Amino acid sequence: MSDRVTAVLLLLLAMGFGYAGWQFTTSFFSDPLGPRAVPLATAASLVPLAVYLWIRPEQKADWPPGRTWLPLGIGVVGFVAYALVLEPLGFVLATTLFFIVFSRLFEAKLWQGTLTGVLLSAALYVVFVWGLDLYLPTGQIFERFF
Repeated sequence: MSDRVTAVLLLLLAMGFGYAGWQFTTSFFSDPLGPRAVPLATAASLVPLAVYLWIRPEQKADWPPGRTWLPLGIGVVGFVAYALVLEPLGFVLATTLFFIVFSRLFEAKLWQGTLTGVLLSAALYVVFVWGLDLYLPTGQIFERFF
């Protein structure tokens, strides 16, 4: 039953991506692929996966033991919280906090998660902003400094 539930969820997600992709409008002089390419390609790739999950022979699902549900829940909440605080806190601070939370979930020491978070988020910021010339939010709390 879990494969069919996943198949339905993937189809719904594919429909959402497809709908969002068709909503984009482009001018005549835009990139040949345009902004529609990624959501439509995502939708097109999710449909065969959902169909495969729907038609393949059902196997007994092995659910994780009860003690793993709390870390899984914390992980999901961590991803949602990261998306919500990315703009107000900025990429570097939000990503650092994200690394700290997830390193603790994997039983790393607090100093290891903090050091990894600071170094990797700063390195990623430099690569994306200066190397690839992409925009990453600096954070509403840091706007007066940048």
